[in-house]
Amino acid sequence: MKNQFLFIVLLHLPFLIVNDVHASSIDCPGDINGDSVIDGGDLGILLSEWGSCDSCASDLDQDAQVAGSDLGLLLSLWDVTGTSCPSPSSSRFTKRPIGTLFGDQGYWEYLPQGYESKKEWPLIIFYHGLGENGNGSSGELNLILGNGIPTLINNDQWPVESSSVGDEFIVLCPQHSGNGCHDAFQMDTFLRWATENYAVDPTRIYMTGLSCGGIGVWNYLLFKLDDDLIAGAIPICGDGQLAYFFQGCDIGKVPIWGFHGDADDVVNPQGTIGPIQGLQSCTNPVAIDARLTVYPGVGHDSWTRTYNLSSGNDIYAWLLSHSNP
Repeated sequence: MKNQFLFIVLLHLPFLIVNDVHASSIDCPGDINGDSVIDGGDLGILLSEWGSCDSCASDLDQDAQVAGSDLGLLLSLWDVTGTSCPSPSSSRFTKRPIGTLFGDQGYWEYLPQGYESKKEWPLIIFYHGLGENGNGSSGELNLILGNGIPTLINNDQWPVESSSVGDEFIVLCPQHSGNGCHDAFQMDTFLRWATENYAVDPTRIYMTGLSCGGIGVWNYLLFKLDDDLIAGAIPICGDGQLAYFFQGCDIGKVPIWGFHGDADDVVNPQGTIGPIQGLQSCTNPVAIDARLTVYPGVGHDSWTRTYNLSSGNDIYAWLLSHSNP
């Protein structure tokens, strides 16, 4: 009966429209409620929005009304996808929308192969840039996949082949909501929650971030340095001048490797150069490991070559070389 109804509906749809939707189903346009599944929940929303509508999510064919054509498209996607939206390339990379596990933020979760076989794993928390801010919903979490470590994992390029380190990290990628960069206190809340809910080695907790995420890492060191929770930090094209101004040489008790392009016109390269060079000159206390890499002629995107290791710097092995007793 269902197939007969679907056939009748599809008879009234322009053939090219149906083909276009099938070809672009990877974007999951039928997932109206953003839960990564095309099912009765989406159908219920579509029926509730039935009629004229200028900007309804249920208006799949974008003709300013929710009608039988949209119902037909939804049902065709339902059949084509088998009720599920496409998942990321890595089967161990899981979307965790806000409220499903952690109440304050949505995030992406990567668990290494054999996760259940060990009680403790090193943890990397990755912080995205300003353009990837979102509300933590299933749909907006996809923004995080565009840059950095999430891109590598999603493209089955993790662990990075050229690294001397294998599949050794839990990777969590929280999404920042609202405006501005990651908040140090929100970062601290998520970190503490993660250590209680994942098999994390408390001596090997690391932070890294790009652009606004790099600024967030520096701000965490500004406000939460005395908590002594992280064993290493890699801020990329961030700005740590304020953190160094207030914390000074004390920041050097956390190993930091800062990266920046000297042609960056979004975040001033001095945001990385100044603090790291300051730490390198510290004598009381001496910085544990303060490293600086500046890419000549490189603009704001100094993260791609850093995370995929094409620059020749094995940041993952460097992280694991440090622990926090």
